[in-house]
Amino acid sequence: MDHSLPGGCYVILHIGTGPSRGEQKGHSPLVVQDSSARFALSDDIWIERLDEHLAKHIQEACEPPHYKISDAGYDRHLYAFVQRIPAVGSTNNDLMTELMATIALSRLIHPTSTGDRYCANVFHFGLRESAIQAIQNRGMSPDVFLSGKDRDWLSVGDAEALRRLMPWVSKDKAMHPRVHRAYWNHEYAMRSYYLDVRWILVVSGLEALISVGENDPPWQFRDRV
Repeated sequence: MDHSLPGGCYVILHIGTGPSRGEQKGHSPLVVQDSSARFALSDDIWIERLDEHLAKHIQEACEPPHYKISDAGYDRHLYAFVQRIPAVGSTNNDLMTELMATIALSRLIHPTSTGDRYCANVFHFGLRESAIQAIQNRGMSPDVFLSGKDRDWLSVGDAEALRRLMPWVSKDKAMHPRVHRAYWNHEYAMRSYYLDVRWILVVSGLEALISVGENDPPWQFRDRV
């Protein structure tokens, strides 16, 4: 094994339209604006603007290959959530859960459409021609749905707030069960296209937060709301 090769990373791209010049100079500057800097969220998770070459390769890896149709091949990502894969220790499932939990946590601060369609394992992160494996999750929508008028990116202030919440991603600091249920109900609501389904999930999350025991839950819900 060549130990000089850089280690692997899980990467989830945020695809979208960035802020205008006025917004960049205002109160919502994009969390990272070029590939020369990273915004560290923890020791192993950060946000960065990827090199265009790598970003295009990840998009190509995660999109259907089609047949006799060439891809436009331009970079559509604003930034990426990245997590370093340790040589030993956590399992792949543990790591992906942490990275996805980080993105779900960011949506409590400011909702964005970062989903799972562009999720990949870059085997040698930093190597220009690294092998890239697309990761296709099953069981829930890979897309997140926002209204057309929402700001669809994290600002520097949003990322600073997220960094303060990162201890909740660690398994060493478990959320209270009621908060944990509300947290994931919120995330499932964000991934549901139909409004009637969203209402059920939002109410379930609210009920998880305000119900403090098993005695007469309907009364607790009505009275505390």
